[in-house]
Amino acid sequence: MTFIIIIAVIAGIIFLFYKKAQNDITQENKMAIAQLAEKANKYLARVHSVKTTSSKIKNCEKALEILQQAEQFPEFRQVIKDYDQLIDKIKRVVKVLPVGEYLEKAQKHSFKGKDSSEKNSLLDALYEIRTKNITNEDFNIAELHDDQTGEIVSVEMIENRLYDLGWEDNIEFTR
Repeated sequence: MTFIIIIAVIAGIIFLFYKKAQNDITQENKMAIAQLAEKANKYLARVHSVKTTSSKIKNCEKALEILQQAEQFPEFRQVIKDYDQLIDKIKRVVKVLPVGEYLEKAQKHSFKGKDSSEKNSLLDALYEIRTKNITNEDFNIAELHDDQTGEIVSVEMIENRLYDLGWEDNIEFTR
């Protein structure tokens, strides 16, 4: 009987040491994940400060790579809340950034009264939309706003402006 009690006490002690070791590992993992998230956040902050679209895309892609490194830790969803939505949003931002660049160019041409150049920039945006299968949902999730109206960009907004500039789409569209 005493032998069983001694084994039970030893098993209890071993269990406590095991739990402590697990907690230490979990805390270390959470710290590592937090560091990765902070590093990714720095890249995402740069997206707003760099000028070129290619630089913005590169910073988004670096942030994605870093965030995906966090997946190696079992606790990554505990530390990075809404992880899947964050990854999705960054991917959609990368997808719509070129459209945003074309829209900025179109707005500059519009301001200068250069309708032909505005139309060409809008056609470039529409080409990007159609070849990359960009949807209004992509614009909504990426939160791409029209600089003039402040509204979320939509495919219809671009097409309507093109129609106003005399464009005739060869794909059926009901206005």
